[in-house]
Amino acid sequence: EIDLDNLEPGTTYHYKVKWTDADGNTGSSTEKSFTTEPAPVVKDVSVLSVGLDSAILKFSTTGASQVKVYYGKTTGFGGIKTTSTSTSETTYTVQLDELEDGQKYYYKINVLDSEEGEYEGTILDFATLPRPKISLVKIQQVRNAAKPTILVTWVSNTPTSSIATYYPTADPSKVKDEVNVTLQNGEHRM
Repeated sequence: EIDLDNLEPGTTYHYKVKWTDADGNTGSSTEKSFTTEPAPVVKDVSVLSVGLDSAILKFSTTGASQVKVYYGKTTGFGGIKTTSTSTSETTYTVQLDELEDGQKYYYKINVLDSEEGEYEGTILDFATLPRPKISLVKIQQVRNAAKPTILVTWVSNTPTSSIATYYPTADPSKVKDEVNVTLQNGEHRM
């Protein structure tokens, strides 16, 4: 018995066995061949959803016993998620958690064969959603209005709807809301 290693996946190899006996006679077998198992494959990679601090990746594998999802804010990655897989074609989802909002992330999905050989995936990317922030809030009296009126303006960094809640200081039970459900990016006014 002899182990052959460092073989290429999905490749046909031809071989002959030769031997020499104690008297120096040499013999050989007929030529035979074998084909190594094909390399595991990952395909149909997509990002199902992205939030402020998480993302869900979807992909299919064939011939893999395990996948390693490498991810991070640079192509040096830093994070890793490992999932055991079936060698038959199957679709998986992997959730990446504890991400930072408003950041670009790189990822690759490496597949491992049954002998722990790791095959490099393609580097892809996605961006997490930015956390909504408002700034430049201004309150101004509107002159020449039929009733006492104020204008409130502000700027948002992402599309947001608006709710302004107000009430007289002396009587909080008279609370009122002004609502604008239209998603708007940039300057808001009420």
